[in-house]
Amino acid sequence: MSGDERRTGLDRRARHRGGRRTTDAAVRTVLVLVAGGESAIRTHTAHALEIQGFAVALCEASDALRAATTIVPDVVVADISVAIVLRGRLPIGRSGPTTIVDLVPHIDVVCERVRSAITAAPDASPPNGYRSW
Repeated sequence: MSGDERRTGLDRRARHRGGRRTTDAAVRTVLVLVAGGESAIRTHTAHALEIQGFAVALCEASDALRAATTIVPDVVVADISVAIVLRGRLPIGRSGPTTIVDLVPHIDVVCERVRSAITAAPDASPPNGYRSW
């Protein structure tokens, strides 16, 4: 590699940023956190949401509050026990309060509820650079 092809300065990936912040620029997809429930249902739900064009993060029930406050998702899909813990404790995201959607075994229902939660947000139109949903 020649000298003019080398990058100088700090690598932007050298420092862990800790997820989204309210001051971060808009990204290209809506972030959904899938928390709690059985592992198979959680994984299947995440896969279905990714196919629908959402960015998805997974976590166990015990890590749900820490994960939700770290990555500041737009929507949280959680089983009832996790939803009870998270209610009233979620940070305000880029588009207003984070919505909690029930984790149910019916994938189509979950995808539709996530889509409805996004469009029901105070700023229902996707910001510049967002994918349309």
